[in-house]
Amino acid sequence: MEYVFIIKMYETGVYKYVHPIMFPPLQNCDSPRTYQSAGLPDLMTAFAIFILGIVFAVVIFIFECLWIRKKRLFLTLKKSLVQRKPAHQTHRETHTLQIPKPKT
Repeated sequence: MEYVFIIKMYETGVYKYVHPIMFPPLQNCDSPRTYQSAGLPDLMTAFAIFILGIVFAVVIFIFECLWIRKKRLFLTLKKSLVQRKPAHQTHRETHTLQIPKPKT
């Protein structure tokens, strides 16, 4: 079906008018270009982004190391606190009064 429209465009001359507008001809270069190497000022932004990425990576690595150390310290303290408490002592047992037995 698309081919019918293209044929009609050829027949009416619309294609000859639209084609140069949609696809303009390329310009020919008269003089050859000279080779120019990229210097440090041209690559300054690329180096800045690269260094910024390295800095962010190091900061995230240090943060993760500190986070792991904090987690280990928390687990160690939690274990030591659990081991210090008597295993089966309830709140009621710690506050019971001991009444002396009467002498007979």
